Amino acid sequence: TIIWLDARHVEGYHNPDIFDIYAYDLKTNQETRLTSSTSVENNFLNISGNIIVWSDNRHAIKVKTHPGNEPNYNNEIYAYDLITNKEYRITDYDGNDHYPAIDGNHIVWLRQFSLNEAEIFLYDLEKKQETQISKGRYAAYGPSISGDVIVWADARISHGNTSGDLILNGQSGAAEIYLCTIGNKKETMLVPSEIEGEYSGAVFRRVLLNPVAYGDFIVYTHASEIGSITYAMKLEME
Repeated sequence: TIIWLDARHVEGYHNPDIFDIYAYDLKTNQETRLTSSTSVENNFLNISGNIIVWSDNRHAIKVKTHPGNEPNYNNEIYAYDLITNKEYRITDYDGNDHYPAIDGNHIVWLRQFSLNEAEIFLYDLEKKQETQISKGRYAAYGPSISGDVIVWADARISHGNTSGDLILNGQSGAAEIYLCTIGNKKETMLVPSEIEGEYSGAVFRRVLLNPVAYGDFIVYTHASEIGSITYAMKLEME
């Protein structure tokens, strides 16, 4: 099954903010519209097995444009089961839940509290239980999950500043890669943000973003205005 975001039902759909989800079955050569409400947020679509997850703005405040970290936008995480052909709501939080990822029976996402403040949350589809994963208050962008491992970019060291150019309190933005296993729910800083230099009294640190976990490996980006670098590392789990 191939899934994608589709804007055919959005009027004047040049660079739209909302979409539907469509699926194509390679065995039957059949295309199907999965969503009845054209309210899927851009770029937040993930699949594992027969379950699709996305960030949905049908309960959001009605604004034409919004920053992705606007806490009052009130996106919710939704899921669709390709076997039962049923859609169901995962989160019910009076704020912005977005950037979902799924592997097996576990969904992870970013929950926004303020412009820079956010945490990573986990939902167990079998237990129907929600759990907070990160504890630093400044999780940044979306998490990734593979098996028992959850990874995310965390900007607690810079109080949420992930810009390499914006100087706050004498320091540039910075973000580190954090890891947590579902079994022990313990945070671990996997890749620290090293100091790259000091200029005109300001400290410049590395901004590490976009981690993706797959099996025993993690890839992430050392973000830069020009010349970002992608790294890969193998996990040595105990």
